[in-house]
Amino acid sequence: IATSTGNITLDAQAGDADIIFKGTDDAADITALTLDMSEAGAALFNAAVTVGTDLTVTGGDVSYGNGQDATLSIANTGSGTDGRDLTVSAGSAPAGANNQNGGDLLLKAGGGDGTGTSVMTFSTKVNGSDAAAERMRLHTNGYLGVGTAAPSQIIHAAAAAPIVVVQNTTNEHTDGGAESKIIFGDHAGNALAMIEGSHSGSSDDTKGQFRLST
Repeated sequence: IATSTGNITLDAQAGDADIIFKGTDDAADITALTLDMSEAGAALFNAAVTVGTDLTVTGGDVSYGNGQDATLSIANTGSGTDGRDLTVSAGSAPAGANNQNGGDLLLKAGGGDGTGTSVMTFSTKVNGSDAAAERMRLHTNGYLGVGTAAPSQIIHAAAAAPIVVVQNTTNEHTDGGAESKIIFGDHAGNALAMIEGSHSGSSDDTKGQFRLST
């Protein structure tokens, strides 16, 4: 079927009649593509689909079937080429004077039933190895584990020599300046007690002071 100008129209006029593209794989008769007219032309491909350029979805969602686990990934590169970045971005509002919000980025683990669980994990490449390893896990109970897959408290950091750094990036050398604080609050967020580290004296040096207060 060919035309040098204009459209090519395939018109199945019977009630809910589909348009089906068929072919032969060796000696087997196969269906490659079905356009489902009862679903307003929804396309069903028999196998994987390759898109040679950008794919734009103008409305609706992108979802996977539930017959198997699914992966969203970039294909591996060849020797001598770094792996490609993958960016997931929410929508931006136009710049101007309207004080508009940007779109929220929502990451959700799957829901379940009863005592069922779900987690969210984050992995990075291991230095000196070809593999990636889990670095952080948000557990099903809301506990965050860094370096552990079984956090025992709301924040749990585990390593051979765990160090947590709280850094004030302001370049100031006043007495009590460049402070960093850990604040303990009640149910309404009112501060009950505080641990504070700050600069000591007014000289440009690395002297510090440490305070515990209620």
